[in-house]
Amino acid sequence: MDETYAEHSTTQATGNKSFLSQVVQRTLTAGPVRVFAVADYGSSVGNNSVVELADVVRAVAAQKGSEDLPVTVTHVDQPGNDWTALFHTAATKQDGYMFSRNPSNVFHFAASGNMYEACFPPVSMSLVYSGYTFHWMSRSVKAPDHIWAARSQDSSTLKQHADQAHDDLRTLLTLRAAELQPGGCLVATFVGSVEEDSLVSTDPQWRLFDIVNACWMELERNGEISATERSSLALGVCLRNVQSVEGVLDELNHLYTVHHLSVDIVSAAGDSEDTPIARVLAQAVQPFLAIFGPQLRQVLDRKSVQEQNRIMDLFKSALCTACIEEGGNFNTTVVTLSLQRKQ
Repeated sequence: MDETYAEHSTTQATGNKSFLSQVVQRTLTAGPVRVFAVADYGSSVGNNSVVELADVVRAVAAQKGSEDLPVTVTHVDQPGNDWTALFHTAATKQDGYMFSRNPSNVFHFAASGNMYEACFPPVSMSLVYSGYTFHWMSRSVKAPDHIWAARSQDSSTLKQHADQAHDDLRTLLTLRAAELQPGGCLVATFVGSVEEDSLVSTDPQWRLFDIVNACWMELERNGEISATERSSLALGVCLRNVQSVEGVLDELNHLYTVHHLSVDIVSAAGDSEDTPIARVLAQAVQPFLAIFGPQLRQVLDRKSVQEQNRIMDLFKSALCTACIEEGGNFNTTVVTLSLQRKQ
């Protein structure tokens, strides 16, 4: 994965720790487990999950009767992921899961796969964990007037985006249910929306995407990117609200018991003495680059690395300036979901 993700993923390293001990206890009391098998979807280089999954390993050891239960962690990501960096993180991070218990009883593996396909044999996982991956769609919906379909003014594009988002979440949860053992659990955190009546298109918190769109268009007007490059960028992400998630869960109530579903506003900003540029970098620019930097570079893949870097620097500078001029709040909305596979 592009190093941009690892550099700017500090906002994403928050999330699921408070749930994981409860989830482990719930899983272990549901039935006998010979190996506590964990699937970590969207692992990247491990910055988000290696520490959080240490809570899982400790919770297994703390459960009466499971003190010596082996734990496996299988990291799942795309073939181009930096697997060397991932295993270096796992092997050296002192507060990570390899240091949370006797390492001879903790095993870690890698699986190169697509989360929209089956990645494990049926009924093989005790816990499916996903930190900031379920907002990625199976395919991008291209809009005629915007880099992100959810901000389009075209009603048919908005409907197509909403339908795709619904079908994608249903697919993800159905596939993960097949991989889970009866009584196994799923914990996921993904970027979402506080908007109640629509997917996201009127949510003022996500005006950042309008700013990004304007900066991208400006690069074309200045001759930095071609019209083809500009129009080929379609951000394949969906920011779901609680209502849209609940709609999918209602359809899958034969598979899961819902233990937790919430939306929280996560601020990456520092204290009030930070400069405007520091706040904008923390709240808007760095989180955006963490999520979408690789996709922007993919659009520019016909250019040299040096030229890509130059254009990305221009884009980052323009984005910083525009966000400072806009002012306001660019905090991140996070959906947290905790499910248990029905027996």
